[in-house]
Amino acid sequence: QAGSDIQGTVDATRSTNNTLVLDGAAGVDPTTGASMAFDVSKLGAAGGVGGNKDVYQGFSAFEKASEGTWQLVHAPTQARTAWRITGGTLAITSGDSLGSTLDAVTLDGGTLQLQDNAALHHDVVVDSTGAISVDDGQQSVLHGVLTGDGSDFAKTGGGTLAIAADGNFHGVTHIDDGTLQLGAGGTSGAIGSGAFINHGTLAFNRADDFVFGNAIAGTGNVVKAGPGLTTLTGP
Repeated sequence: QAGSDIQGTVDATRSTNNTLVLDGAAGVDPTTGASMAFDVSKLGAAGGVGGNKDVYQGFSAFEKASEGTWQLVHAPTQARTAWRITGGTLAITSGDSLGSTLDAVTLDGGTLQLQDNAALHHDVVVDSTGAISVDDGQQSVLHGVLTGDGSDFAKTGGGTLAIAADGNFHGVTHIDDGTLQLGAGGTSGAIGSGAFINHGTLAFNRADDFVFGNAIAGTGNVVKAGPGLTTLTGP
């Protein structure tokens, strides 16, 4: 739970379908006052003599729950670490911290924060609602596919999130702040057929001719970039 500090081996190998949950906000370093990050290299690492002093073994699912922020650092030792974000914010500075790109990141009420211009090659599944946040002055690219049967996806934070692949999400997309860019200079980059509520900037940066038929509402800006022709046909 929030503020916990575990020392030693957490062994869940005697059962199956175990979930490791990061709940609430990360603990605070008593010396520096800074929030402590969760070192995912301890997932599946060997414990005991010659190993790490605190490791987590036998977990097959991973979840960020409740309000507050946890940051992941490093890369996991075990092969698969599928993450679900049901509350608060899970922050990364590298997509490597999420493990294998064979596992999608599932947004189910929470936010994935991309820091330090992190690129994300995982697919992102919106189960109910969820957001991806990019801080002011940062530019991140989602190379994976945005999909899911959820109702609402939001781009938050003052930075830029570029969508490089063609997605299959048909709920409502909200641009609460910053820029959501469709395309990363190539011939793909879309979210789906749902409406856009734009209170930031919706940008198009594709090299091909692209027809955008989605409804657009809100007080934000629409910007055309890239050499291709973008045609807006939506209501």
